[in-house]
Amino acid sequence: AGVLGAGNFDAPCETLMEMFFKSRVCIYKSNPTNALTDSVRAKIFEPLISKGYLAHLSGGGAVGSALTTHPSIDEIILTGSTETLQKVKWGSTASEQAKNRKNNTPLVNKPICAELGAVTPWIVVPGDQWNRRSVDKHARAVAFAKMALNGYACVSPQLLLVAENWEWRQEFMDRLRYWLGQHPGGASFYPGSAESHSFFKSLPNAEVIRPLGGEDGGDAAFAHRRQHPILIPNVSTDNEEQNVLMQREAWCPVLAEVPLPYDRLTNDDKDSMQFLKSAVQFAEKNVNGSLSTCILINDRIMKKNVKEFDALIASIPYGIVGVNIFPAYAFSMSKLVWGAYPGYTASGHGKIGNTSLFKNPEKTVLRAPFMNLGRKSMEVMDAQKHYLVASRLTKQTLCPGYLNLGKVSAALFLGI
Repeated sequence: AGVLGAGNFDAPCETLMEMFFKSRVCIYKSNPTNALTDSVRAKIFEPLISKGYLAHLSGGGAVGSALTTHPSIDEIILTGSTETLQKVKWGSTASEQAKNRKNNTPLVNKPICAELGAVTPWIVVPGDQWNRRSVDKHARAVAFAKMALNGYACVSPQLLLVAENWEWRQEFMDRLRYWLGQHPGGASFYPGSAESHSFFKSLPNAEVIRPLGGEDGGDAAFAHRRQHPILIPNVSTDNEEQNVLMQREAWCPVLAEVPLPYDRLTNDDKDSMQFLKSAVQFAEKNVNGSLSTCILINDRIMKKNVKEFDALIASIPYGIVGVNIFPAYAFSMSKLVWGAYPGYTASGHGKIGNTSLFKNPEKTVLRAPFMNLGRKSMEVMDAQKHYLVASRLTKQTLCPGYLNLGKVSAALFLGI
């Protein structure tokens, strides 16, 4: 199998799946963005490389093309953009792609498992359990999910679907601005992200959220490279200029609020469920992609409408569904599946993960309580604290024990 690695992270899970669950030797080509990790990865996988089960390549498009078209490769696994998939299958230039499509002569006829991106919607369901505390907690969770990896993630939230006349709407947006302001933004290291950031900054109503600690976020030498978060409130579905938010993946810290009609007629949970259904229908009809979505909904509504809610979750056309939890956590759980919803190819096709070997899985569903006590511990926004937690968690993984576990807890809860 030939594996084209992702550019936003470098954890070749798909390679291990091909080797240990499909009994294949693999050639892994890293993304040029991750060139600095090539030597580290080679050291980690040295036992497999030295035995001839795994080979590593590095380089650009020419190397990738040589790999995917090689006759010894019988399957291609790639993580990237739709443009990457089109180049692999039809050609590197627009004219070559057009010619091959016209003649129906793809460059490769072998199976391709493609993990592509999406415009990710998060649905905020109105209800009586919302208050100042829950609004603040969930606004913080949205900000963390948006700023994780500076928005360079295929599950990064891009649209907030909210009820137009929701009583907590303004409060939610104010707290979202506050929490986005806690993060100065990361460096523009991903190819094309600077141009994308400038484009979305030019859209109507776009707000650049400046860091609360000052313009430079505490580091003047780094300030010119930062991409500050962009918040675009009150996006109109009738505004053609703003419709690009629903079709083009930003791949940088951009978040847009889309208010949808909400008729509160009977003052009970049925109205909330009706809004959820209409928001799902809106996303399916208007939003590009089928990889992931997240639903923020209080526990009482779920319990009182359990059959209806479960049926909706089962039918929703997304490959990863988070209920009160960031869908990205599913990637860290190898027993689960990761990939676009079957039949909806805008976000790719095929699945990775699934070490439990479920037959024909459709989706992964993660659930958490509306007010999850552990949420804050998972949402580390301070860069220094994040490094402290990650380094100690790595040590605990490599050398499990009570001492290292205690150090992880101290970093996580006390920041020491």
